[in-house]
Amino acid sequence: MISAPNAVVVSVAAAEFPSEDLLRQLHGELRRAGIPSEQVSGEAEPGTKSTAGAVASLVVAGVLSAAGLRAMSQVLVAAIQRSQKRKIEIRRGDDVLILEGPAVGKLGPAMIEDWLRRNPGSA
Repeated sequence: MISAPNAVVVSVAAAEFPSEDLLRQLHGELRRAGIPSEQVSGEAEPGTKSTAGAVASLVVAGVLSAAGLRAMSQVLVAAIQRSQKRKIEIRRGDDVLILEGPAVGKLGPAMIEDWLRRNPGSA
């Protein structure tokens, strides 16, 4: 499993879309963009904002270049835009950003890229 101090975890609650399908799509798109990630599954941590007990996740290596941040942001926005009902949670340490519905498309990848730059996590 990828373990980096500033790893980003991308999660989808089991109740959202078929979560494993969505994570497989995201994993493939991130790999094609040159971003190393690994798919993992498990239970939601107590106190997290996930709406279901089971969570499917991707762990993305911690340090990404500016181009990597941009590519990751674009992949996540595209996944949400394919179905406005999707909800993706990205976590770095204790910091969480929830991407959901039409607002994500309006704000665009720049919002996610900015969040990733400003939130190095608490690893």
